[in-house]
Amino acid sequence: MKTFSVFFTLLALTFFSVDPPQDHLEAAPESYVSAKKMSEAGCGSGTFFDLIDGGTCWACPAGFERSTSSVKGSKACVKKGKTLYAKASDHGKGWGILGTNCDPGEFWDPNGRCYSCPKGYSRTAHAVTSSKACVKTTKSSHSEAVYRGGANSCGAGTFYDPIDGGTCWKCPSGYGRTVYPVDGPKACQRQ
Repeated sequence: MKTFSVFFTLLALTFFSVDPPQDHLEAAPESYVSAKKMSEAGCGSGTFFDLIDGGTCWACPAGFERSTSSVKGSKACVKKGKTLYAKASDHGKGWGILGTNCDPGEFWDPNGRCYSCPKGYSRTAHAVTSSKACVKTTKSSHSEAVYRGGANSCGAGTFYDPIDGGTCWKCPSGYGRTVYPVDGPKACQRQ
């Protein structure tokens, strides 16, 4: 019985041992820290930044916006198509035996009158008296972007981030950049 008791005492000490005091251990250094914003980078007003050629500034013509195509391609900028509506013009009552005839370029409406849409427009399903009786859809058009020069680059020991239109940041010595947001508490990690 004594052997059995000693065995369980040893077993209990193995599984339920008490940790030694931790006072003599140093705290581990924080593994993540924030990055420090060093300066503005990127492009000026009315232009946009592209990573091509190490960071360059470009502009789209007036009325156009940046597309998803290559900045050096013929479709770098896009003017999106629009849907335009117009009222139909009333030309009076239809003529003929049934009063359903209209002049060329006009259409008859069950209200007994003849109408036409402005040139380039076609009839919609809206009421003929509606401001949306006629529709015209313009196609999207594309343009090249105009090169405006190199972007304000970041200095040695700093890195670029597109946040806030382009900014330069730095991690503390011994830390490197992570995938976390540059303006967050985990922007840099101990190396």
